[in-house]
Parts: sequence; C-alpha cells; structure tokens
Amino acid sequence: TNAASSTLLKDYRGIGLFGGNLYGYLSAGTIEGNGQTISGMGAEGTQFVFFDRDAAVDWAGTGFDLLYLADRNSGIRKFYYNGSAWIAAGVSGFIAVSTAPAGGVQSLTGRIEGGKPALYFTKAIISSSVYVSSHLIKAVDNAARDAAWDITGGFPTYTLLANTDNTEKLMGVAFTPGSDLVTIPVELMTFKGSLIQDKANLQWITASERNAKEFIVEKSTNGKEFNAIGTVAAKNSAVKSVYTFDDVQLSEDINYYRLKMMDFDGSYKYSNVVAIKLGGKGAKGLSVFPNPVAHTLTIDHTAAADDAIIRIFSLAGSSVIQYNVAKNATQTSVDASQLPAGQYFINYISKGMSVTTSFVK
Repeated sequence: TNAASSTLLKDYRGIGLFGGNLYGYLSAGTIEGNGQTISGMGAEGTQFVFFDRDAAVDWAGTGFDLLYLADRNSGIRKFYYNGSAWIAAGVSGFIAVSTAPAGGVQSLTGRIEGGKPALYFTKAIISSSVYVSSHLIKAVDNAARDAAWDITGGFPTYTLLANTDNTEKLMGVAFTPGSDLVTIPVELMTFKGSLIQDKANLQWITASERNAKEFIVEKSTNGKEFNAIGTVAAKNSAVKSVYTFDDVQLSEDINYYRLKMMDFDGSYKYSNVVAIKLGGKGAKGLSVFPNPVAHTLTIDHTAAADDAIIRIFSLAGSSVIQYNVAKNATQTSVDASQLPAGQYFINYISKGMSVTTSFVK
C-alpha cells in the first residue's frame, strides 16, 4: 500500500484487455479481473491471452475457455476450462520452442487464424549462461482445446519471424491498433429492420468475415438496456453474406434491436440500432419517426411489393441512400447516424406508386 495515497499496489507482471475487461497476472501466480481469479498459474508468468473455443463451456460468464501464459523459465503454458476449473493441458501445460533451445518466454499475444490459436511471442537465446540473441516466433496450436500441445506429438507449428544479435533484446509483442494485424470480426454493410405481419424481420449484410464466431441479436424497449434474444452463427465468408432473424414477441412500445458481433477470441463490436413499432401499418401512405432523427430512422409505409425501394435525398436533390424493402413489410428501420445535419426527403416506391415526405437530421 502506498502510504501517501493509501492506494493498494499490486505486483502485476502482465495485463491484458479481453472482452472489454482488464485482467492482470500477479507474481503470486494468479490472474485476476472481472471479479474473478485463476490461481496456480506459477510464479514466473508474464503476458497471457484468452480465447473462446467451445460455445458450451464458459468461464464465469466471460465466454473464455482457453488460456495461454508466457513463462519466463519454461516456455508457454496452456490451460483449458472444463466447466468448473482451469486445467493444465499436459504436464503442467508447458511447451518448449523447437526453433531455439528450450527455455523461457518473455512476452506473448495471439489471435485466431484459420480457426486455430496463433501465438506470437519473444524469447531470449542463452548459451553457456551468455546472452546470444532474441527471437520473435509464431506458434500455431494444432491440438484440440483440451489436449496437450507437445513437440514430440507434432502439434505446434512454429515460424521464426525475426531475430536480433547480442546487442538487442526483444522484450514485448503486441498487435498495433488499426493495423491489418488486428482481426475485425465482420465488415458490416447494412443492418435494418422491417415490420412484416406483426413481426420484426431483421436483416444484415456483411462484406466479409474473418474469424467471426456469431451474431448475438439484442433487444431493448428503452434504447439503453439491451438483452440477448437469439444467436446466429457466422458464415466466415470472404464474400458478401446475408442474414435474417425474426422476432415475434413485440411490445406495444418501440422495439430496439442491435447486433453484438463476436470474434472467436472474445472481442466484439456493436452494430447500429434499428427500431420497430408494433401497429404501424402505413395507412396514411408514408410517415417517419423520430423527426428530427439522431441515429435510427423508422419509416412507416404501405405493404411493400417485390420491387419496393426507399430513397433518401438531400435538400439539393442528390440521392444519398437507397434501400430495397422487404416484401410485405409495412415499416422499415434504417441507420441515419452517418448523415450530415440538415433536411432530407424520403421517397417510397411500391407497386408503381410513389410517395414522399421529409425529415430533419
């Protein structure tokens, strides 16, 4: 404890941000964070990385069930969660490194590549107690989540990425934020909602997906507090993919929806929010809410034919956005958050009929 500030100080040798929560490794061999602790990790650990490899196994509500830890004396340790405790995979979970003499690992990070954990780490090369060089190495764990990775078993695949001479030492490794090394679960093109025969039909389109695990559909009646109502598995396609989800349990108030896009390593991001209001039938032709709009614009219209479209125009008459409307929909909710402030016209065309109204952003 710091006597001057009465702040509790802890001997963290490594920290990491996973699933939006901060975790730390203590010299006593404990990882703690998110109100949970993992004991028995050994006293020489540094950096660590969590993964989610089994949807049915969940550690303390985090979704994580696989853990790798850099050990300064013995290499990398692998642990898996069996539903009640963290278990070392193999003999204490240790592995050595085939590209260099056995020994410790200074730092570690990782991500899922091709459906398998890919670890990036550094280690010093010592010969006869003399420092020789430092290596940056990539290791891919080809074993099952709860199986030991073992050089003699042929499980790990190693790649030497870089090395130094005896005047430099690689002490840390991390992915640069914003670089192409950061795995983004999905590239979302659109997320919209439609009211079709008193059910909310949600549709989203992705341009590409890498290492994406699933889409969790979340719902709210106040636009602030969301709860999961369903899950859709990701296709992990390199080309455009289309998804749909129906909700028939609509409240009489406005129903808000968003997507939680999950990656296999536990990271995630949210989509825009769409809103559906039960009872909107578009009997008067065309109306919008809210108006003015900040984020989500919901258009109430007559039942859509196969070729129905919605177009948004600027005050100068330039086309800004165009949406294809779901057949039989009587309401369509779209993302207006990217529109600059100003006045806009919205045009709805269905069955050869065209109606227009305006709104303000």
